[in-house]
Amino acid sequence: MRSPKRPKNASDKSRAEWFPYYAGYSAAFVEDALSAMHLPPKAAILDPWLGAGTTTAVAIAKGLRVLGYDLNPAMLVVARARTLGCDSGEEVLALHEEVCRQYKRHDHDLVALKPGEDGLGQWLTPTSALHFRTLERLVASTVGGGRRLSWRQVEQSPPPTATLYVALFRSLRTLIRQFRASNPAWTLIPGDANRIQARKASIAQVFRQEVHALTHGIQDGGVHRIRDRGRCSIRRASSLRLPLPSKSVDAVLSSPPYCTRLDYVRATLPELAVLGCPNGSWMRRLREQMIGTPTISSGALSPSRNWGPECARFLHQVRSHSSKASATYYHRHFCQYFDSIGRSLGEIDRVLKPGGSCILVVQDSHYKEVQIDLPRIFDQMGSRLGWRLIQRVDFPVTRSMRSINAASRKYSRRTVATEAVLRFSKPRRN
Repeated sequence: MRSPKRPKNASDKSRAEWFPYYAGYSAAFVEDALSAMHLPPKAAILDPWLGAGTTTAVAIAKGLRVLGYDLNPAMLVVARARTLGCDSGEEVLALHEEVCRQYKRHDHDLVALKPGEDGLGQWLTPTSALHFRTLERLVASTVGGGRRLSWRQVEQSPPPTATLYVALFRSLRTLIRQFRASNPAWTLIPGDANRIQARKASIAQVFRQEVHALTHGIQDGGVHRIRDRGRCSIRRASSLRLPLPSKSVDAVLSSPPYCTRLDYVRATLPELAVLGCPNGSWMRRLREQMIGTPTISSGALSPSRNWGPECARFLHQVRSHSSKASATYYHRHFCQYFDSIGRSLGEIDRVLKPGGSCILVVQDSHYKEVQIDLPRIFDQMGSRLGWRLIQRVDFPVTRSMRSINAASRKYSRRTVATEAVLRFSKPRRN
């Protein structure tokens, strides 16, 4: 089985490199995982933590039925774009040309921005944010047949629409590239004096370049030539409450959120701003709903025996650690993470057919000098559900959040993490 980590110099530029998602895995790994499960034709594959949509892109190309869920609207757009048929490049280019014609003669009467109301203003000056928002709304109305697409409707957007939105994502990232941080999941927010001033013509030029880069990948085809999207469902939903009937999927293939306090919402803040997602209470709720988030939800949580002895050992070490806030914030954070993971695995067990397979990519990490043996914890949680671990393949990972964070490295010189591919089987019951 090939490594889940995407190679730095990926040969499949057509889709895998469309969006720089930190937690994504490689298309080659998905191919190997699907082959290892020996699935029947038209089997239903579930990815409850869809992310950038690699599972859906590869599974569709193999003619399988795929069900992908994520809470992050921006990632749903990326996943839908990656299901675009390889013969759809001309359609995307034609839509782009129509948008650009309208944008060139448009005089901003489409939108009226108030200071601070548009998330684009976190990085762009008010005039530049107005230029960019006008372009985004023209994309939405043009490809939507005159009806503006709301951020609430992204799960319904056709792949050509989603592809143009990915081009908008990439355009904003290009314009604000000076605000990249050393942490790959973080984008700096500058002060008012340092926001980017971009002319309308410059925004149009960057957008054109990104659209042509994407359509060039579509035309080249790459490894995965998607000709028929088939039976594909990509929807916004939580792994804690999957909108599926019991015993309805043949297999599960996914990578659960890392146990590294990675803020998946903050990581896609520019993309959420492009979609027009509201800041404030809505964004806070989204962060609280994400597994592994640094934010703490209301309500106390205590360790559960169902999380297994390895998890109990780790939580005891956190609670008794001498560092600041270990017994309070950090212990509560980890309890929240494991509670969500345990409930998610229970939900996966509910929808997985008896005899079905579940392959999860799980990476260990550290709290201070204490190892979080996440693969072992997942193994023990799976055992509590009656699952049987039939294969484990380990891969060393040299680039992790610990290797990036100098404050974490002082606790241990070990910066190589282990990414484990865990293959479970759900037993058949009479």
